[in-house]
Amino acid sequence: MDMKLTFEENKLKRGFANVEKANIEATKNTLNTMVALARKNAIKNVDEEFIIRKRFTINNIQFEKTEATELKDMVVKIGATERVSYMALHETGGIRKPKSGSKLAIAHTYNARASRKSQINTALRMRKLSRNRIMHGRATRNYTSYKAHLIARSYMAQKLNKPLLRSEGVYSISNFHKPSKDNVSFRSNMIYNKKHGSVTIDKTPWLKPSLKKPIEDAQNIYNSQINKLLKGDII
Repeated sequence: MDMKLTFEENKLKRGFANVEKANIEATKNTLNTMVALARKNAIKNVDEEFIIRKRFTINNIQFEKTEATELKDMVVKIGATERVSYMALHETGGIRKPKSGSKLAIAHTYNARASRKSQINTALRMRKLSRNRIMHGRATRNYTSYKAHLIARSYMAQKLNKPLLRSEGVYSISNFHKPSKDNVSFRSNMIYNKKHGSVTIDKTPWLKPSLKKPIEDAQNIYNSQINKLLKGDII
């Protein structure tokens, strides 16, 4: 993003022995201040616009300062790291698809301890639920009805302390009870919703708006940096 800063050369000559060096130092400090302020604004935007269950996303909004000694080489950067690449999709909006498989695994409220702001249960994170930790496939016997098959699989899931994989999602099974031969009850809570092959992510800019104020204040920041240099060692 281009930006124009102005200074009065004749005025600076009265304060600095080397105006060019002073300008380079002030410009570098200005850019570094601006990018730090932009990160602060970006974090504020993310906190206000998104449901943040842990600091992982926030910690991966980072910036890079410049240490260049020539104006033409000065570049500062701000954005989300590859570890939270999903934030780019929120910035622009678009379609989210699974990295592998045909269905997205969307964490259900139950998995977040019944609160949209709570963290996902660590033991139930999808990447930790490897194939041998989920109840897959059929039960050991053949059943003539879907209901009987579901009951058998649910019983095995609770017995083995494994989540149960069904076509529409992953479930936690508990309180399995069979008071009589024809009467069975158990509790089934969805951990992950797997009904959707893709979802539409609404456009929610958080990065671009973070730059607006620092850019508007760029000249004032530059002037402040010049004043700091005037009060310091002679350049």
